[in-house]
Amino acid sequence: MRMKATVFEGPGRMEVGQLDLAACGPGDVVVRVHACGIPGSDVCNSRTGLKADVGARVMGPEFTAVVSEVGAEVRRFRLGDRLAVAPDVSCGECNYCKRGLVNLCAQHRMVGTHWPGGFAEHVHLPREVLARGMVHHLPQGLSLDTAALSEPAASDRVYHPDAAAHAARPAVYRELHGALRPIRRRLQVPR
Repeated sequence: MRMKATVFEGPGRMEVGQLDLAACGPGDVVVRVHACGIPGSDVCNSRTGLKADVGARVMGPEFTAVVSEVGAEVRRFRLGDRLAVAPDVSCGECNYCKRGLVNLCAQHRMVGTHWPGGFAEHVHLPREVLARGMVHHLPQGLSLDTAALSEPAASDRVYHPDAAAHAARPAVYRELHGALRPIRRRLQVPR
């Protein structure tokens, strides 16, 4: 299938064009992107280049989407599931991962750098990203637009814990943090 995507071609060069979407393998899913944020890391990378000497790539590490195709071996996701995708993918094998410290993974990779991201109409999420990445079902009642801010909002809360810094955005934070409680509990993430 052909799709429209914005491709990072090199420092200072982003091109919109038509790309082929990778085929959905038995352990993979394909999603239709609904919303994708533009994080500061992509702004910086668009000027300086991607990590690990990655060349042309569809960036966009934080996005929401709806599952449009499911591989035969996939049990966790179904057609029509609403998802939030954050960039981090751990190896599962290093000392940090074995201790549950996946945020410190020695072989850390990212959607939008090592795999195509959400600056496209569709994203192919391979088995490895589904198993070791941050791909979450959205709670009912949380809009795809609001959920697209969940990863940046979580990072913002970590870096700026002062409630006064969030005075202009209280409704969005209340909606996000209330709706994300079940995900935090499942991941055992402290507030």
